[in-house]
Amino acid sequence: AVNLEGPPFGCLLAAPRDRALKVHSGPTHAPRMLRPPRTMLPIRRGLATMLGLEVFESSSASLFGGEKKLSVRDFALPSEYANRNVVLLARPSNAPLPDALPAGAGGFSVLGVVQLSGGTAPYENRQAFESDVSRHQVPPGSEVYRKYAGESGGAWPGPLGDVYAWSIDSAEPKPEWHARFQGGATPAITRRHKSFFTVEMPSGADGLGAATVASTITYPAKPPAGRHSGRLMEPSIWPRIAPIWPSSTHFPHPVDSLHEEDDTRLVDVEDGRTCAEPPTLDSHGFELCRSPCVATDLDDAAQLEAYLAQTARLVQRATRADLVVPFHHVRIETARDRFGKRGGAVERVHGDYTAASGPQMLQELGECGVLPPRARTMRRGAILNVWRNVSSEAVRSKPLALCHVGSVAPDDVGVYYLVEGGEGRAERRMGMNLSLHYSPAHRWSYFPRMTRDEALVFYTYDGRADEPRFTFHAAFDPLPDTAPDAPPRVAMIVRCAALFE
Repeated sequence: AVNLEGPPFGCLLAAPRDRALKVHSGPTHAPRMLRPPRTMLPIRRGLATMLGLEVFESSSASLFGGEKKLSVRDFALPSEYANRNVVLLARPSNAPLPDALPAGAGGFSVLGVVQLSGGTAPYENRQAFESDVSRHQVPPGSEVYRKYAGESGGAWPGPLGDVYAWSIDSAEPKPEWHARFQGGATPAITRRHKSFFTVEMPSGADGLGAATVASTITYPAKPPAGRHSGRLMEPSIWPRIAPIWPSSTHFPHPVDSLHEEDDTRLVDVEDGRTCAEPPTLDSHGFELCRSPCVATDLDDAAQLEAYLAQTARLVQRATRADLVVPFHHVRIETARDRFGKRGGAVERVHGDYTAASGPQMLQELGECGVLPPRARTMRRGAILNVWRNVSSEAVRSKPLALCHVGSVAPDDVGVYYLVEGGEGRAERRMGMNLSLHYSPAHRWSYFPRMTRDEALVFYTYDGRADEPRFTFHAAFDPLPDTAPDAPPRVAMIVRCAALFE
């Protein structure tokens, strides 16, 4: 509180990061919610962590000009470092960087941000090997160097098996945050695994999608007494979504008891690509997987069948389930469909199943023969969604935000009914979503600019013995990152039953 030369006096409450500010301009005026222009308040946002990789400066000049090979290494690219934004830390000499450097210490420069994939390939001839040595791609003393140049007495030993070769899937040179960070100074770095470092920089400062964005998330409001959260679904939409839920459930209340009201909140949404520890199914309830799409035309029956088989394998690898069976798929185009109130993307926070409808759905899948008989004796069942962008362009509007399962308390959870619409129906089928009511404890993540080669896997029902888990999710628009000319989002969602012995 500041006394501005006597009454009336007021105070400014500055929230961390980019949350809204409450301004009380006098003792007789009601507080107002303001979202100030970003250029007005030079508030320092919290530090965000990214993954960094040290490279030799002269060997990396061509990496942002189309060359795909990053380096030959003496260790495999760790799987958890693939498909993530990685900052290239260029050192001027062949000497390695220290294990830790504070912000502004120098000793290296930042070339840009890349995403990597790993593989193996042998050297077929001496010329290729010596070319990489001259460009400092092969560190002297490394296993690769010793294998091809060590004890051979000058004779070319021939291909001696595969060596680790990393390649670049995408590259963004000299991102905007490099110039902004402390006037162009270097960020703080700490070695975490061989050539990889943890890089600390102000959150929201990278050019590929902020480490944290402030955005609005639409929660469902709690209904008044005697009312039930939910809405009638258009008759034209119902057949496309009805197979998601058990067919034997009908809405047990009068239709006019349905109540829908939005509770829109300004929240921080983390960029899952920039987290030092990436979200996983076990830790967060969701995980981003690199999985190049096997289909080019999902309207073709044979390609769709191959894609569903690919999705089942992906879920089996991610969950270590003993049996995975896709049972529902739907393609959603935001410019065409009306699954949500404002278009194809559902912007209301929801979970697809409840503690009752999840196991009921698995039981019904067994009874109708979708699941084999042995599924009935398995100890644990789960339902997962696999969400993939199937457009040729990266997602630039309505990405999916997901709430960390560990940040949800039981008192935050309710039920939301999606009820079959149409006139003159004595009984109306329904689907039961879980609804999530706002709490400041909720933590949200998203993965900006998803491509066809990525898949987001998350639990919509996880029947663990200790406590069932559900991943709440919603489409949203990252503020102010969504461009007005962003193309419509086109996504394929596959629901899979996963069972464990």
